[in-house]
Amino acid sequence: MGKQIAVIVWSVLYGEILAYVVSALTGLTFDPKLAAIIPIIAGLVLNNVLNVFISDPKAKQE
Repeated sequence: MGKQIAVIVWSVLYGEILAYVVSALTGLTFDPKLAAIIPIIAGLVLNNVLNVFISDPKAKQE
């Protein structure tokens, strides 16, 4: 569970920074709520998908 919390925190931080920079460069309005939700979902999905690929197949057989 701690791993997911760390992913959520870092996803929000990087998402907010990236969204702010992109909105400043394109002239669009900055929406902090949307800039937090999308990276959280993407971060959790990527974290869980990578856990499937990284997990040791020998550990599952035992």
